[in-house]
Amino acid sequence: MNTISPCVSGPLTLLALLSMACGGAETNVIDSGDPQRVHAMLEISSPMDGSVYLAGEAVFLQASVKDELSDDLLQASDFAWSAEGWGGYEGESGTVSDLPSGSFTLRASASYDGHVLEDSVQLVVEEPASELVYTGDFVSWITITYSGFDIDDTCMGSVEFTVGSTGLLQGAGSCRLDVLAEYYKEWLSFDMTGQVADGQVDGALLMQADGETAETPFQGQEDPQGIIDASFDETHQSGEYTLRLWGSFQAWPQ
Repeated sequence: MNTISPCVSGPLTLLALLSMACGGAETNVIDSGDPQRVHAMLEISSPMDGSVYLAGEAVFLQASVKDELSDDLLQASDFAWSAEGWGGYEGESGTVSDLPSGSFTLRASASYDGHVLEDSVQLVVEEPASELVYTGDFVSWITITYSGFDIDDTCMGSVEFTVGSTGLLQGAGSCRLDVLAEYYKEWLSFDMTGQVADGQVDGALLMQADGETAETPFQGQEDPQGIIDASFDETHQSGEYTLRLWGSFQAWPQ
């Protein structure tokens, strides 16, 4: 008469049922002992495995216990969340914003029918950049007045600057002259300095001419998406020459 040992390979559900009796590895699936053979498993539905967040960003937690075979929800208790270097959270679902920085394993656990079930996902929480880089378009007009005559021109180009964690704006830009390129030079270059705070942008364009610095103030706004719009209009006097520079720039965080 042939006999079969209970600790042999078989279907997945049989292995789950016999894992404790056979001394196998721990499993997230347990047999409740119910005659209908309910197999309970804990599943994290949020956040998804491999998700990346910024430090301080709100993260929604959601876990549930299901019957592995029927996918029916089961009533479980003592839901808890944990990760190394984090105080944790208790509850089946909720929103947290204090997850630790770095790459780590987020674990969830729950109790069902005297068993502790677990599931986990890998997350990455990144620190915000200490400074953001902005690039954008520069559009301006120039009027030079000399001896009662006006020369009008356009100067179109680009800007690139950074905004640090303290709101300090620093960068540079250049624009290409049209009419004046024949008499003066083709490109104008300038530095930029300023401050961004509470959505308000204030600063100046700094141009070097004949060993002196001509400062053109600008003002603007930063919208909720981080786009900066600013405008300027300043008249400079140098001897018999008067130069009016006005226009705007718009830049986007990269």
